[in-house]
Amino acid sequence: MNNDGELVKAGKRHRETTTTDRLTHLPEPILYHILSFLDTKCAVQTSVLSRAWNRTWKHVPVLNLDRGSFHLATKFHAFVTKVLSLRYDLKLRKVVYFDGDGRLPAKGGKSKASRILQVLD
Repeated sequence: MNNDGELVKAGKRHRETTTTDRLTHLPEPILYHILSFLDTKCAVQTSVLSRAWNRTWKHVPVLNLDRGSFHLATKFHAFVTKVLSLRYDLKLRKVVYFDGDGRLPAKGGKSKASRILQVLD
């Protein structure tokens, strides 16, 4: 290692990098706010990052449910049911349903899911 913090190995210079987990150290309300912008399936997947993140998704005040994230409607329905049953008893600020093509269903949509889920403001 030279004076600049670089590793010198066989005539090549490599900069030593350190990784810092900045997200875990944020206040919980900010984490929940950040996760509220993700698709709910992705937010749930963050639970595998560490023990600290295991239950974080259960506090997110917004559910972004995208039918397009699932190949089968039955899998989507099972996922929504599981998410709603595992969430902590907190008030949801908003539930957004995407029809699978990244768009909100038209008012009076005919799909069963669009009749059940609505955008709540």
